[in-house]
Amino acid sequence: MQISGNATDKAMMTRCIELSRIAVSKGEYPFGTVIALDGQIAAEGINSTIRDGEVTRHAEIICTSRYLI
Repeated sequence: MQISGNATDKAMMTRCIELSRIAVSKGEYPFGTVIALDGQIAAEGINSTIRDGEVTRHAEIICTSRYLI
């Protein structure tokens, strides 16, 4: 099975990996999320469940919240 992706997809995944590394450097679980709109990052987030002591502080929830605000 061949998976194709364009340069924008690859750039977004690269940023998610960078964000996951930032999360790890802060003592968090290795998750990062971006929301892309028209090829640009509209919002991003990393896990903060450990820092905040709150199980709902997942990267995708934080990212979505930032996008909607």
